[in-house]
Amino acid sequence: MSKDAETVAVVLWQDGVKGRDGALVYLDDQDPEAEWRQRIGNKRRIQHLKHAREALNGKFRAIVAKAVDVNADPRKIEKCFPQEGVVWKLDSLDEETGAFTAHVLR
Repeated sequence: MSKDAETVAVVLWQDGVKGRDGALVYLDDQDPEAEWRQRIGNKRRIQHLKHAREALNGKFRAIVAKAVDVNADPRKIEKCFPQEGVVWKLDSLDEETGAFTAHVLR
């Protein structure tokens, strides 16, 4: 989150970014009971997504990360890149697990 709280950026795993009906969507549909869901990074992500929903009309920026192994826990990043000029909008958020869906606005 930026210092002025006007921008939230979230890491999206590349394997969760999907094309659907001509648009990009993100589906965090991994196991809601997974151990990583209890880690501090996920708790912080939940806080940031809640802020985006409540203060930024659901809008956030993304950094897309490619996992070395999508089945590893915890995952390690092989490479990542910011999506410059792309704005995502939160569609749903499970505040307990951090599972969420979003779509690209532009």
